[in-house]
Amino acid sequence: MKKSIMAALAAAVCATAAYAAPSADFDKGVDAKAFLSAAKEAAKQDKAPIETKQLKYRAERDCATFSFAPDGPTVSDVVWLRSTEYDEVCDQVGDPRHGGGRYCREVPRYTNRERVQLELQGRQALLPWEREVFEVCLEGRWLNLYGLQVGHDYKANRVGGHYTLSAGARKAMNPDAAGISAEAPVTKGQALEFTFKDRWASYYAGEKTKLKLTLKREVEGWFDPTLLEKELELDAAGAYTVDFNAWVGDFKEKLKPGKKYYVDWSFSRVGKVSKPTEMKQGDSPAGAFAPAGFVEVASLY
Repeated sequence: MKKSIMAALAAAVCATAAYAAPSADFDKGVDAKAFLSAAKEAAKQDKAPIETKQLKYRAERDCATFSFAPDGPTVSDVVWLRSTEYDEVCDQVGDPRHGGGRYCREVPRYTNRERVQLELQGRQALLPWEREVFEVCLEGRWLNLYGLQVGHDYKANRVGGHYTLSAGARKAMNPDAAGISAEAPVTKGQALEFTFKDRWASYYAGEKTKLKLTLKREVEGWFDPTLLEKELELDAAGAYTVDFNAWVGDFKEKLKPGKKYYVDWSFSRVGKVSKPTEMKQGDSPAGAFAPAGFVEVASLY
């Protein structure tokens, strides 16, 4: 009895397989791998790709800058910031099997507005050239405060868009980028002498000033060759005189009478008054090298 039941089940399985499978000539044999590969390729041609994309969110960013002078008001003007939020909305367009697909676009969702004002409390005196600068940005529903240039450690308390900034310890700030100026060089002996005027020397009494100088020859319409690079650390003073006669032997070429020279220069402060930030100044005014006995002859052409 048991054997007859098993035979019946086997016959049923074989019959089901015969109806489910595609027709094939079993006498000639079937390449199973090739058969599956062909089936997959046919399925690729019929199926339509289904893309799943996460909806995107974006918000405009609106910022305002607030600058406080040493002797100016400590409460800023009121500024209104505005930020619109956007959602990405996607629709199915056409038949995906014939070039159709998803079409996505941004649509505004909500516009946020914030009334912003800053108030500084308890700050110490700033130096004449110093400015404390803050930035407030609204992005969506988020309002953020940033210190761009600050002379104190501040603690912020916010009510709505009104920030109260309580000053803590005083901090050094950058020196005045225009605090030192260069004059055109003058001929002295076998070289040139440069003078730099320091507008704020009295505030740096007892500290140092660092000068970085690159002496160059001016060439019309071409690259200006470098003769010497020098870095000096000098006592803070109303004027700094740099005499290049001290380094004539180190020049990469001799000075040429009648040719103009200048320095590409920068300075920094060394001490506690300001940060040691290098303030790049670019090219100084140029001046001609005119040694004793040199007479410049005007060209006839």
